[in-house]
Amino acid sequence: MDVTRRMREEGLPVPSWLGQPRWLPSEHELSADRAATARERILPTFVIVGAQKSGTTSLYQHLTRLPGVSPAVRKELDWFNNPRIPEDAALSGYRACFPLRTDGVIGGEASPNYFEQPVSARRLLAAVPDVRVIISLRNPVDRAYSHYRMQVKRNWENRTFERALEESPRSLLDDDGWLTSDGAIYGYLLRGLYASQLGPWLDLIPPRNLCILRAEDYFADPAGTIRWLARFIGIGEVPDRRLPGPTMPHGSSPMDPETQSILADYFAPHNERLYRLLGRDFGWESG
Repeated sequence: MDVTRRMREEGLPVPSWLGQPRWLPSEHELSADRAATARERILPTFVIVGAQKSGTTSLYQHLTRLPGVSPAVRKELDWFNNPRIPEDAALSGYRACFPLRTDGVIGGEASPNYFEQPVSARRLLAAVPDVRVIISLRNPVDRAYSHYRMQVKRNWENRTFERALEESPRSLLDDDGWLTSDGAIYGYLLRGLYASQLGPWLDLIPPRNLCILRAEDYFADPAGTIRWLARFIGIGEVPDRRLPGPTMPHGSSPMDPETQSILADYFAPHNERLYRLLGRDFGWESG
């Protein structure tokens, strides 16, 4: 069933953008001054591309607060997964989202919806060939539940978690490779199948420019993670006073243990495929 139709039938508020092509930054964000000075603005040195509900907001906030790093006009520009922007479009609109070119200043953005779409990897690399790509991966069981709780909080979801999983969409992407509204909002299971989504990024991004994090390591040691990422994006050592303190994902009502066990079994073969792909065991089965 069409996601907007389901939401209306169940009395849920339908976001204005739902069912429409991905939105562009607003006219307020892209002012006339920004448009006029686009050629004088930088392209991002780094982009956090996902995964959704894996600490990307916190990572982005911490990185863009470091000395010499400036944020884009907003998190989640969603530029390279926007079907309204043709592949051969000029980059002036994208540049307008970033700071003016200044010695010693770099920029970055974070758009977790890029991760699942091969078109995003290709378009990003074509626009910014030497971009540093950061991917944070969280235990998909916890990611799925966090995703569900977020939609409940937004009042976009009124099913039980178990029913929502049973009715989970069968595909994230449409025939042209764009993330569907149904997949974006309700892809609790599909958005945790990391191995299949990593392929284009591993194929296209040189290993020196690709950082794949275990989100649980970041939650346990944010200062150490940000210190490492500062070197990865090229700004060197960071004073301790600029590093974050302990952080953890927002709490929520606990998941039903039986549901948790079912999800762990569901994701186990997909996680094993991920471990083989990366040559690294994330240890989610023992967590």
